[in-house]
Amino acid sequence: MEFVIQSKAEYDAALETINEMMRRGEDKLTEADRSSFFRIAVAIERFEDYFLERTVFSPYTC
Repeated sequence: MEFVIQSKAEYDAALETINEMMRRGEDKLTEADRSSFFRIAVAIERFEDYFLERTVFSPYTC
């Protein structure tokens, strides 16, 4: 599955999802949760890298 962050609202939602998973703790995450965690984290990192390099916002796919 591919995660695409296209807006600040989606970025904020992705950060909140990561924070919620971290609050639950690693031992309470399923394999699907762990997989999603890393995909979301990569999408966030790529979005930040892309957004910080650009002056005009454009969706970034990872």
